[in-house]
Amino acid sequence: MHALNPNDATGEAAVTEALIGASAKIKDAKHASDPDFQGPVPIFIVGMPRSGTTLLDRMLSSHSQVASAGEINDFLRQLHWVADVAPGGVQGMLESIRRSPEIDFGLLGSRYLEQTQWRARGCGYYVDKLPTNIQMIALIRRALPHAPIIHMVREPMDVCFSNFKAMFGNISAYSYDMLALAHFYRQYRLLAAHWSATLPGAMLEVSYAQLVREPDVAMRRVLEHCGLDIEQDCLHPERNPLPVATPSSTQVREPIHTRSIGQWRQYAEQLEPLRRALS
Repeated sequence: MHALNPNDATGEAAVTEALIGASAKIKDAKHASDPDFQGPVPIFIVGMPRSGTTLLDRMLSSHSQVASAGEINDFLRQLHWVADVAPGGVQGMLESIRRSPEIDFGLLGSRYLEQTQWRARGCGYYVDKLPTNIQMIALIRRALPHAPIIHMVREPMDVCFSNFKAMFGNISAYSYDMLALAHFYRQYRLLAAHWSATLPGAMLEVSYAQLVREPDVAMRRVLEHCGLDIEQDCLHPERNPLPVATPSSTQVREPIHTRSIGQWRQYAEQLEPLRRALS
């Protein structure tokens, strides 16, 4: 798979650098989003893929007022539209970022809501669970200031091993080689650290380890962050009847468990190149 889908590490680094470079201009952009809005509220779950985003989505969408929209790419799609840039891999992304400080963020937010609110299916909230929206934090905060953002955080070796053992098909080229995986993880952490430093409070950080070890404590924080009352069904995602279209589809049919914590240690010898690259 790595031979068929070579990873563009240079492009990954260029996108990270461009996002960090544009973030201050985005924060001070002239076209602010209108804080008055009507209709269901999106909740963004972001992070490294395989960090527990599906589990949190299932727990949240077990709430009577929350629906799951799944992994949708609508925010990036609307960014391309408002920036007037055709989607086109790294170059299209870089051009959209370059133009982003001058776009109409009110229009970006309203177009996103127009295209996605139907997914709430009568609920007051809906979850947009695309992990790679971690790249969009400054833009989401500007275009949709009312939307809660939750950042799932998982121990580096656990989350990287979970990516490495998954078969994503012809996407996620970073996941089929240990050095490429370590590079992708470092870009993710660099960007997440930048958002935390420059946009304090923009995201609620939730530990995967706490979510599975103390789900009641972690979910209380999440629900309070979203402005939702506590419901016990959120602690039983295995009862959620909605379909799942991610590699976690089997795991989330079970009650919450801790078996995945430290699982990489069973293959510590084989994963030593990954551990060294991460450190």
